[in-house]
Amino acid sequence: MKRALFASLSLTFAFACTPAESGGDEDPGTSSGETETTAETSDTLTGDGDGDGEPAEPIGTIDGIILDTMGNPLPSPGLQFCGTIEEDGIPKLCIPVGVDDDGGFHIDAMTAGLWSLKLVHADVDGRMFSGQAFQLTLNEGDALDYSDPPIVLPEVTSVSALEESGETAVSIEGGLTVMLDASTAQMPDFSNPTELGGVVVEPAYWPWMDVDGEAIVQVWGMSPFGIKAKEGAFDLVIEDGLGLDAGAAVNVYEIEKDNGALHLIATGAVNEDASGLELTAEDEGLHELSWIIVTEG
Repeated sequence: MKRALFASLSLTFAFACTPAESGGDEDPGTSSGETETTAETSDTLTGDGDGDGEPAEPIGTIDGIILDTMGNPLPSPGLQFCGTIEEDGIPKLCIPVGVDDDGGFHIDAMTAGLWSLKLVHADVDGRMFSGQAFQLTLNEGDALDYSDPPIVLPEVTSVSALEESGETAVSIEGGLTVMLDASTAQMPDFSNPTELGGVVVEPAYWPWMDVDGEAIVQVWGMSPFGIKAKEGAFDLVIEDGLGLDAGAAVNVYEIEKDNGALHLIATGAVNEDASGLELTAEDEGLHELSWIIVTEG
């Protein structure tokens, strides 16, 4: 397995960014905003700040394998290790991680704390993927492994064209409809989206089985991954009871791509004939099209 060894990062690592600086990713594995890391910031992440020029020993490691839903390596995965994540939710750095031909990766981590793994993928040979982003807590001495089960990127089989302006309703399998105005939406590369699709993500591919103790009942992944609302929020309708009884309480969450955080976007209940969900928006509502998660609340 080829390894991306972060013990060798220099004090002037030149491709580190935070969401506040870049707003997203133009290409898999790269950041659209490039800025020189200060010695102070780099010392925190790499442990190279003792002044003797000797690389520090990692405090923990992260290994894993990234595959498609057929169990095969992806054509061109873009993996980033983002953190540490501060109280304001912004990662100090997002560091590209090498992925070998078999889908394997290795990280030598130098700083304990809250981090996220962010995985994006461009459309390749007509194949469209929903990304992944999730948080992890790294403690000194940890050897985290995401090989069994591996990290899997869901594949989206179809997308709908969006009107240049005005609301477009995009129907996605599993009873989900998302309404958005492309003129007030933004891709990670700052352009307006031209299409949107999604897929029901199978439980085997979820990085978690509950959200704060609430059992997950449905997950959708979106492509393109990480479209954001520049104004207001996107509307969503779920016309499926998701196997729950009438009256069952539900909560709906979104993933924030840049730091892997889960945000509550709606609350509600299954309607009287268990044919759909009656939802009320919470906080900012659906603000980012990444993964949409429904839990039984």
